[in-house]
Amino acid sequence: MRSFVLRRLLLMVPVLFGVTVIVFLVISLIPGDPAKAILGTFATPENVAKLNRDLGLDRPLPVQYAIWLGNLMHGDFGRSYILHRPVLDEVLDRLFPTLLLAGAALILSSVAGLLLGIVAAIKQNAWQDKLITVAVLIGISTPSFWLGILLIFWFGVRFAVLPVGGMVEMFGGGGIVDIARHLVLPSSRWPQLRARCWFA
Repeated sequence: MRSFVLRRLLLMVPVLFGVTVIVFLVISLIPGDPAKAILGTFATPENVAKLNRDLGLDRPLPVQYAIWLGNLMHGDFGRSYILHRPVLDEVLDRLFPTLLLAGAALILSSVAGLLLGIVAAIKQNAWQDKLITVAVLIGISTPSFWLGILLIFWFGVRFAVLPVGGMVEMFGGGGIVDIARHLVLPSSRWPQLRARCWFA
């Protein structure tokens, strides 16, 4: 068991390395000059050349990758030129809401998928099984952005029973019930996608 876990952990190293290479290459292939985008109306040739030197964008691509990977391994994600603060601070500010939403979606989708899988297994080849299969296939085939718009329209606008944005109410919110109400819509579109995994 220990050797299996150790092998899996060791296999993560080349996988993560490959992911960093792909991410870096994809970012570098984006058309346009980052320096010009950052400088905006101040993008004179002299300013662009200076910023490219400061950012190391005038160096060969392998050197840029080595610098980027080294900074990444030291926890330096760079600095936002729009917000004028470290990118890592921005990520950490949004980490808890992101994990909360992901956890809520995982729990909701797992419970729904498990219940649907149990019913489909008990009522195999019965109308319940077929209905669940059709419903899950429709859920998988439905684009999540379109389903999200429908859920917002029906439950947030038409019946106005759930909030359509934010994490808490602007005035007087912040309790567990308030946060849970705000999590319902963004996390409820995942059960259709995950349920199929339980009895595929």
